[in-house]
Amino acid sequence: MTVAMMTSPTALSALADNIMCKGQQVRLRAGGVVFRRCSHSGAQQVLLVSSRSPDKKGYSFPAGKFEGHLDGGMEACALRETQEEAGAECAIVSDLGWFRGVAKKDSVETRTRFFAMRCDRELEHWPEESERSRRWVNLSEAKEWTTQSSVTTSLLETLEELTRSDLLAAALAEANPQES
Repeated sequence: MTVAMMTSPTALSALADNIMCKGQQVRLRAGGVVFRRCSHSGAQQVLLVSSRSPDKKGYSFPAGKFEGHLDGGMEACALRETQEEAGAECAIVSDLGWFRGVAKKDSVETRTRFFAMRCDRELEHWPEESERSRRWVNLSEAKEWTTQSSVTTSLLETLEELTRSDLLAAALAEANPQES
């Protein structure tokens, strides 16, 4: 598996220019797979968020559109979106790479950069708390809770592969104290 390198603002601009030169409209996004270890069961848990749309069922990983005027890079975008959507202050542990998809609302290609994150703090109030709920689930149960899309499916497959190889566990063990 290839894991992409962290993206500097300069590299991100070059990436956006290359995409525009090819005549493609591509929406850049970033998101987080937020982890904690449950102190009761010892299970690795991930944080999911509900959709803002009341007619959509299921949960997803927090992610959103890269906004150049707010974000200095993909890492900053992922941290911002995770705090806005899930009310979690996090630290990035690992780069999980790019995931391709197609936006349902307008069929534009999306490229989402996901990062594994350690939850440092859950906020009592956050920007989208009235529109979304958050839920911690065991990593092994995430597939059952998430709305299936090509991005979610690919991301869960990557997480399964990293879990089997113990790469993710090693990175999280260094940075992830027990949570209750």
